[in-house]
Amino acid sequence: MAIIDRRGLTVDGSSPASSDMPDVALAIKLACRVASTGNLALAGLQTVDGVSLAAGNRVLAKNQTDPTRNGLYVVSSGNWTRAVDFDASAEIASGVVVAISAGSVGAQKLYQLTTADPIVLGTTNLTFTVVSGQTGATGATGATGATGLTGATGATGATGAAGIGGTSALTRVRVVATTNIAFFTALKNGDTIDGVTLATNDLVLLTGQSATADNGVYVVPASGAASRHTDFDAYDELPGTYFSVMEGTAKADTLWRCTSNKGGTIGSTSLVISEFVSAVPATETVAGIFEVASIGEVRAAATGSLAVTAEKIESASALIALADAATVAVDWDAGINFSLTVTANRAVGNPTNGQPGTWRTILVQGNDANARTITFGNQFLGTLPSISDCTSTKWYLLTIMCISTSHFIVNSVVAK
Repeated sequence: MAIIDRRGLTVDGSSPASSDMPDVALAIKLACRVASTGNLALAGLQTVDGVSLAAGNRVLAKNQTDPTRNGLYVVSSGNWTRAVDFDASAEIASGVVVAISAGSVGAQKLYQLTTADPIVLGTTNLTFTVVSGQTGATGATGATGATGLTGATGATGATGAAGIGGTSALTRVRVVATTNIAFFTALKNGDTIDGVTLATNDLVLLTGQSATADNGVYVVPASGAASRHTDFDAYDELPGTYFSVMEGTAKADTLWRCTSNKGGTIGSTSLVISEFVSAVPATETVAGIFEVASIGEVRAAATGSLAVTAEKIESASALIALADAATVAVDWDAGINFSLTVTANRAVGNPTNGQPGTWRTILVQGNDANARTITFGNQFLGTLPSISDCTSTKWYLLTIMCISTSHFIVNSVVAK
């Protein structure tokens, strides 16, 4: 998922903000699932505003007894942590905005940080104020939005039935379709898009139409063909507009932007609406996007812009049971620490996928009181341990170092 940092740049939800092109007026943070309605204990899985939270959900805490602790947090079964796009003073400025997707009180509301600059995180009291509700009021002239939040004066000031009265710089839609949709027949009440069953008057963002001129924002009818929302039925109303997607199996809480230029004709000129993510991969010196490595990728030292969390390191280090066999197979990529229970004399086979300069451990024990002998494959060089008395009560810890993909050394200590 992508966000706009406080400088107006695109970054991933888990990456740090960039350091150039200052433009705090366009500060749009990644959407939160709920907003607080009172002081929160910033720890554990709990219910906020009628929503049962799960680990990884984002929460706007705006009612803390100590207002210096207000801000964006990520839910955990332990202590919550501030979200990575709101955990440093450099990422926060007066005017930043965050959308809320669920909750009895806060659903589909937009909150703005109204605390004056400069802001020092953890010291400055943070105040968030609602700047947009679930449904837009009938805008006779489509009231002028503050610094791009509600956008330019609405052309017709239509009643905000779907909560977007007037053309807006940030528009909330219920769901996005990223593949071609037959909107004349398959975009009506009861149809399903990205796991969401549509209801009459829902707003749907189409981004993957075969005829790209058909992309845009459509209103779901009770039956028949869907039509464009009246705020987006002229071509020049779309370029530069951001769309926040509230629901969906694959695309919930994502941000999209129309990157086409003004000057086209609706229904004839191509409209390009793209998910708002940075195209720059993160490096040690360049801010950009990255994904969190899986446990398997941590064990296999996978390449690419992957972030390793403390949780993943801990989980990747857990013992992995090796299969007992005459020659025990050891896949370097399958784990870091292994366990092995032998039922007879065994040979530890030559490891596969060895990564030079790294190590693995194997905790070896017998299945009964009979003494077992442990030997090693022909790629284990140097002085090898002599083990002939491994039992259910006498265990050995083997430490294996990979010198090259065909050269390993091994040491042992009695572990029990």
